[in-house]
Amino acid sequence: MITGSRYFVNSLQLHNGVLVYAGGDDVLAMVSLEKALSLALKLRETYVNAFRETFGNDYEVLEEDGEGTISAALVYAHYNVPLTGVIKEAHDLLDRVAKDETGRDSLAITVWKGSGRVLTWSAPWEFIKTHNGNIFDEFLNALSEGDKPKEYNFTFFYNLRERIEPLFSQEGKLPEQWISEEYLVDLLAAEYRKNRERQVDWPTAREKAKHILKLCQRVKRKGKEDGKGYLMDVDKASFQTDGLMLVKFLSQKGVEA
Repeated sequence: MITGSRYFVNSLQLHNGVLVYAGGDDVLAMVSLEKALSLALKLRETYVNAFRETFGNDYEVLEEDGEGTISAALVYAHYNVPLTGVIKEAHDLLDRVAKDETGRDSLAITVWKGSGRVLTWSAPWEFIKTHNGNIFDEFLNALSEGDKPKEYNFTFFYNLRERIEPLFSQEGKLPEQWISEEYLVDLLAAEYRKNRERQVDWPTAREKAKHILKLCQRVKRKGKEDGKGYLMDVDKASFQTDGLMLVKFLSQKGVEA
């Protein structure tokens, strides 16, 4: 379920989505698990292009002022979950996480099961979109490389959740005396080598660890000091595994193995 822009009817149809309502600059739609993330990215692209066509070069001024942006919430929920509860969750996710916590022009994602929210992840659109798709595609491809050995596996993800994440405080922040990205990379690299039965050399393990951190550290939009525009701010002292659990969820298409 996606909340966001009104400039998206054609994209919604191409993704076989169903419109629930559209009014003002709010939209609510339903779409399949496999196509939800790509649709969200397409809607954002369509929304931005519409502003560029309307305002031309003035759109850059709007961006600097924090205008003409779109924030969205994507809720993965089973079809038998009451729709009213999912809509309430989507609105909370949009306002509290995508806008307030992540700094607007962002996407917040949650997985909602019968017991409620089981994971939440968010980031600015700029961080999520890659040259070949989105950041989750990179991990999903690494989990299913045909005959090649998989770069990651679920056991590794769970080990990080059980062994590394508890080292952080409840807010997902390292104790101040431990704040060092290099220390964290070494810690993850050691866990990666253990998972791979030491068949990976140390430099390769560190590169994999740095890649893992992309999904595990908080990223948000932050205003520049001169007040003109925004930049992506990575909290290098944070570590949470909800992004990895989301990769697992997407790779299994929402079905527990």
